[in-house]
Amino acid sequence: MFSGSFISNLFWLLLLAVPVFALLWARWSFVASQPDEWLIRIRDGRLVKAGVGISIWRRPGDLIARFSSTIQRVGFKVDSLTQESLHVLIEGFVLWSVSPTGEGPFQAFRNLGVVNLNDPPRDLLSKKHLLTKQQYCAFQGVFSAEVQRYAATASLDELMLGQDKFVAGVQEQLINVSAPLGIRIEQFQLLQVQPVDPALLRALSTRYEEQSRENAAQIHLETAERMKKREIDSAISLAKEESNAHRDQKSHAAQVELELEQRRAELLDAQNHVKHQQLEHEGELQMEKIEIERKTKLRVQEIERERQLAAEATSQELTEARIRREDAEAKAKQARMREEAEAQRDAMMAVNSAEEKKPQAVREYELARLTTEQIAQALASLPIKEARWMTVGSESPIATIAAAITEVRNLFGENHPPTTPSAGRAA
Repeated sequence: MFSGSFISNLFWLLLLAVPVFALLWARWSFVASQPDEWLIRIRDGRLVKAGVGISIWRRPGDLIARFSSTIQRVGFKVDSLTQESLHVLIEGFVLWSVSPTGEGPFQAFRNLGVVNLNDPPRDLLSKKHLLTKQQYCAFQGVFSAEVQRYAATASLDELMLGQDKFVAGVQEQLINVSAPLGIRIEQFQLLQVQPVDPALLRALSTRYEEQSRENAAQIHLETAERMKKREIDSAISLAKEESNAHRDQKSHAAQVELELEQRRAELLDAQNHVKHQQLEHEGELQMEKIEIERKTKLRVQEIERERQLAAEATSQELTEARIRREDAEAKAKQARMREEAEAQRDAMMAVNSAEEKKPQAVREYELARLTTEQIAQALASLPIKEARWMTVGSESPIATIAAAITEVRNLFGENHPPTTPSAGRAA
């Protein structure tokens, strides 16, 4: 049986081993490539993912390949036969890279055996190289064979002088060959094309030199002929120009004189036309002035008439308004007088009714009070500075005056009922 300490140590060992194993597993699973490197993941012989400068997580059983994405250069030097069966030495180079379209990276890795930087060979000189030395030689042989095959269909002059056509043809042929390999031809250039036989090279040089001299002489003769022809043409043209100039000078003078006469006549016609237009314009202005004055007078008369009519209408409106106002005032005055008369009548009737309802003793008291007030007012209005009252008989002076006033009232108001003052004026 295991002891407790052994089990505890085993537990702690497993506890420490799990993070270490997870770290190692993550380090093994995570793969990243540089910005100038291809990274492809292959599973069961098929491409899963490919890209430049990417990172992936791999699973057990996945094959990871990482190789350069830079443009590669393959130089070649071919001893080939031309269409005339002449030996020529063709030297040049080809620039190529891994095709990024479709499964190009996987085809290049599978067909060319490009260098896997995850497991580089020992003889690899640089990580920028896609091929080892042996593969480079084989690849160089493929390009050389294509160049040699196409050179056999071209003439010596095409190789020596018309290289653009040759380069375009070889590049098209190389594109057809490179497509199945998963690569892309970036550029094809020729550095040198020359015959292998020195005698042929000298003969070609001599021929080219003679052709150059012949061409130069031909150009010199043609130039001399053109210059002589130009001199003759110039002399003829000068003579024609002088003759034409003399003739043109006379005709020009006559034409100028004729144009001057025509311009004088046109100027005279224009002056007459302007004078005629001025007269017509002045007549039209005079007629317009007369018409304007007539219309102005008519308009002034119409305005004066309208003003008089407006004044009359205003005066009539004012008169009608004054009459309406006086009628309204008269009606209001009559209504007010009627109301006042009715009010006085109602008041007198109310007073008479009230007086009739008062007892006889109250009436006599109010009569006596009113008599006293009137006597006091009468005495106050008399111009008497000093007065003395003399009594004859047993009655008082006030009673004597009251009796006299009563007699006067009875004398002048026998047929009228006595007016008794209101209770507010009783003494």
